[in-house]
Amino acid sequence: DSLHRLGYQVPAIAASKAEAIQQAEQSQPDLIIMDIVLDSEIDGIEAAEIIRNRFDIPIVYLSAYDDEALIQRASSTEPFGYLLKPFSNQELYATIEIALHKHAAEKALRYRLKFEHLLSEISTMFMQVSGSQLDVHIIDGLRKISTFLGADRSFVFLISEDQRSVRNTHEWCAEGIVSQRDDFQRVPIDDFSRFAEQLQRLEIVSVQHTSDLPP
Repeated sequence: DSLHRLGYQVPAIAASKAEAIQQAEQSQPDLIIMDIVLDSEIDGIEAAEIIRNRFDIPIVYLSAYDDEALIQRASSTEPFGYLLKPFSNQELYATIEIALHKHAAEKALRYRLKFEHLLSEISTMFMQVSGSQLDVHIIDGLRKISTFLGADRSFVFLISEDQRSVRNTHEWCAEGIVSQRDDFQRVPIDDFSRFAEQLQRLEIVSVQHTSDLPP
């Protein structure tokens, strides 16, 4: 009831370790409040550890125990919060919001580090490649970046010497995706002017919908 009053949705409630793991897999919630005692056994910690490792869902522990050894055991699973009963709605809300923010920040950092590692790997690959293999490695680089980002198509565009247009020099497509490279052989550079400053600063231009792109 407290969670509903605070505006949160509760997709599932579990009473045992096995049920908690099953519901986590099926519901994929943003956060789990895990009672340390499940089905009369202190196995909520075990369930939380499995869920964290398998599904990367943040856990907030709920307990009536303030036993130091128990808290130390719970802490080893890297929870995002710990609530001791009884607690107020304000404490519940603050704990949940801090846990969600912390998890989002950690997830973003892991994503950034993985992407930077990928770019470093691709840069190293280009430094070691010979001229005759350059095209092959460009396509492979596009494949790696696209796979990481979950994209089904990627291009390399080259600005013309007269600075008036861009043309598509390389394309990678996922399986089942039809090539569009011939459609972008010479595109007026004015269509890309809105992105020019970001590109000059070597920033990534992120567009959520194709409707936001030039015609």
